[in-house]
Amino acid sequence: MLRRTLALVLLLICCEPRRAALEPSAQRVASARVLTREYSHSTFARWKLRARAAGRDCDVLVISTSNVLDDAIVEGLHYGGGPYGVIEGGVRQFCRKQAFRGVAYKDRSQRIWTYGGDLKPDELPRLKPCG
Repeated sequence: MLRRTLALVLLLICCEPRRAALEPSAQRVASARVLTREYSHSTFARWKLRARAAGRDCDVLVISTSNVLDDAIVEGLHYGGGPYGVIEGGVRQFCRKQAFRGVAYKDRSQRIWTYGGDLKPDELPRLKPCG
């Protein structure tokens, strides 16, 4: 009896279809958390940059901060140049690798910068955060 039970358990384990480690939306949620952690352990720790996945498919990266940003800072973060190069290739490359369709930066004054195909600033308030 024990032998049959073990054989059945092994058969079920071996024959179960393998799933991807995470669904794409869950991968983007997890990668946003990783990005937040990267910034929290960098020279930008005091900025309290927070990355979150948002949208129906969790395919928009939203980066918010309690600081006031300007165009030069946002571009620096996005393209990863000079002192803003916390992650290789900046947020732009991060988004491409993690299959985000766009990124929105939001500062304390509620100003929004967007990068990516069809992502519009007025879309952001309607996007629900994931995870």
